[in-house]
Amino acid sequence: MRFWDGSAWAPEAQPRPVISDDERAERLNNALMMAVSRGGRIEAHTRFQAVVVYGRPVNHIIHAILTVFTCLLWGIVWLIVENQGGEHRAVVQVDPYGNIRSSGLARSR
Repeated sequence: MRFWDGSAWAPEAQPRPVISDDERAERLNNALMMAVSRGGRIEAHTRFQAVVVYGRPVNHIIHAILTVFTCLLWGIVWLIVENQGGEHRAVVQVDPYGNIRSSGLARSR
């Protein structure tokens, strides 16, 4: 990080300040509250990282029964739900500088 002295940028780069562990944990908790308010569920949680799950698993038994009773016509709906539905996981973490990062994981059916 460099600083503007009013006329030019400072020539030397300054190290980024590292925040305290308590502040990192607080920032993660705030991010998780936002994720839960958007419909996420916390699956796993450590001090600086958590896994948030969005969506619900597909109920294959009900879809199989509906497919049989509708002479396989429900199978088309089942395929669409299988491709678009399911659970989506995201790893939310806070780095030592306080930046919050979220990366998605593979879908779970």
